[in-house]
Amino acid sequence: MFFFASDLHYGVNAKGDSSVERLADKLSREGSDRDALFLGGDLATDDDQVRRCLRLFHGFRGRRYAILGNHDVWVRGGDNSLARHARLQHLMADEGFHPLEEQSAVVDGWGLVGALGWYDYSFKDKLGIADKNYREKRDPISGAVIWSDARNVSWSMDDVEATDWQVGHLQTRLAEIRGAERVLALIHHVPHKDLLAFPKARWLVPRQWRFANAFLGSNRLSETLEADPRVKLVVNGHIHMAGHVTHGSVEYHSIGGDYFSKQLLAFDGRRIQRATVS
Repeated sequence: MFFFASDLHYGVNAKGDSSVERLADKLSREGSDRDALFLGGDLATDDDQVRRCLRLFHGFRGRRYAILGNHDVWVRGGDNSLARHARLQHLMADEGFHPLEEQSAVVDGWGLVGALGWYDYSFKDKLGIADKNYREKRDPISGAVIWSDARNVSWSMDDVEATDWQVGHLQTRLAEIRGAERVLALIHHVPHKDLLAFPKARWLVPRQWRFANAFLGSNRLSETLEADPRVKLVVNGHIHMAGHVTHGSVEYHSIGGDYFSKQLLAFDGRRIQRATVS
């Protein structure tokens, strides 16, 4: 069995922390050494909390894999997001989690790849909003910054360059895989626009959130994945909303979960089952 959870946000609030602890306890009790656990990013508030969060899952007897989310590259003071990104890859490995963004794997006939992902505004709707507002993540009506990456991510590239960097990582990981006819990809950001709320009726989404949707993911993620015919299953976090779409031969599943309760997906090789842990 493959288990998936994401957006643990450990250290944000007591209710959310309790749900993470119950999730870890459930997996420790119910998982076996034949299973695998995948954590899809936005792990915790700082490096110490990331370590504490990962240690909750030490009781899980199977293989453990993880990637980072955008909150995991938030920094304060003089820290740098690229430096933190590199530092946390080592921290995950030290805590017994295979960092899928840095090295692919093969288990039970599945090739495994992972990526933080990012956004390049390819999810934006036709709202007549200037590119400058997307770059600054600033609502054109209120003038307010509505996406906190603008304040908390510090690296020497813009969003489009960050997406290029992550797509390149993903292509490298896919090329590494040998001896697997099926590939599973774990991505933090949303890889397919149809996973957004009301994909066929966008007018039902409030305008401010339609603007914010541009920061949820990138079309280039799904294009990269679907260019490899071995990719069959893609699982993502970030959106805090459960979802499922099929595009061609690829199934996409958003894990869901939020700051207060967590979602756990279980994949038996044929279908996905979902449970809420609150």
